[in-house]
Amino acid sequence: MTRRGLDWTHKFGTNVPDALKALAVDTAIIDGEIVVETRTGASDFSALQADLHDHRSDRFTFYGFDRWIHRLVGLGKRGGLAYSRRLS
Repeated sequence: MTRRGLDWTHKFGTNVPDALKALAVDTAIIDGEIVVETRTGASDFSALQADLHDHRSDRFTFYGFDRWIHRLVGLGKRGGLAYSRRLS
């Protein structure tokens, strides 16, 4: 999902979504970003935009921002999502 709530899953090919689906969780909120890296390992936003435009997904790498994946455990007292920061 984008910051504006758009589902762009179809734009990123199958490698990243398939890898995330293989995680041992039923439901998760994973905060991160997909990047295209240069030869030195730096992210290249222009290359990401070009690859999206060209429907190319072979250079995408996903980076999670937190060392824990947020596992959905239900609804909180105020009706919002409640989650645990550990996969156990």
